[in-house]
Amino acid sequence: PYEFPIEGADFSVQYALASEVTDASSMSKWTHVGTTGSKVTLTAKKSVARTVFSDEADEESIVPLLPFLERKHALHHAICIEQAILNGDTTATHMDSDVTASTDFRKAWDGLRDIALNTKSSATVNLGTFSTANLRTLRKAMGKYGVNPDRCAWITSIAGLFSFLGLDEVITVDKYGPNATVLKGELAKFDGIPLIVSEYCRQDLNASGVYDGTTTTKTVVYLVNRDSFLVGNRKGVTTKFSDQVLMEYGAQVIVSYKRTAFADVFSGSSDLDVVLGINVG
Repeated sequence: PYEFPIEGADFSVQYALASEVTDASSMSKWTHVGTTGSKVTLTAKKSVARTVFSDEADEESIVPLLPFLERKHALHHAICIEQAILNGDTTATHMDSDVTASTDFRKAWDGLRDIALNTKSSATVNLGTFSTANLRTLRKAMGKYGVNPDRCAWITSIAGLFSFLGLDEVITVDKYGPNATVLKGELAKFDGIPLIVSEYCRQDLNASGVYDGTTTTKTVVYLVNRDSFLVGNRKGVTTKFSDQVLMEYGAQVIVSYKRTAFADVFSGSSDLDVVLGINVG
């Protein structure tokens, strides 16, 4: 585990006023208003991948097979991280009933949806009526964490994107001009906040924002303060290859792993650094 220092509380204005010194005998020290230091613990989780392929596949491939598989493995680890950030849950029974395997990387840490549903207080808003007013209720719920639009992001699915595009207030990427590449993956803005579409934002949830296998027609909208979460890379993608281990089978193997951590800087239940719009669709 790695302990990452954070600032803690802001300076208080209480006792910050001082008068001009007029008499050396009555001078007093200014009041100490230093912050209380704090820290966030990042615990790395390891994503892994293994691919076995035949000697013939290597010999007959039009493209060099090993570099191709290395790129695929790197993409696999990126997907693992994105899935866990959006859909992670470390409880014994995952919030989504189809996440059951102990090796599912969606059990690596508590992700944004789980934090909003199960850690924060009043961090969900019903968006069954998808409107500007209800979306702004979502932002209002964030309080101080939703003040600066440049530090926030909307995250949703393809289905959620089309719900946004039905609003007059949405500015699409073709209207940005020179600001079109402010944030990778950004397709639109709502209330000045970038709108990010992820294919791993689930579209088969129920009205409560979880997968139950019964109602599978809903999606969600995340509103997150991007300064409030940390992604730690303990080790980048490490790839190993061998044509000796499976030599007697006429096969070769490539394995890879990556160690990553994710944490909420402000983990208190009243710190609404992420809020979730449910029942979208």
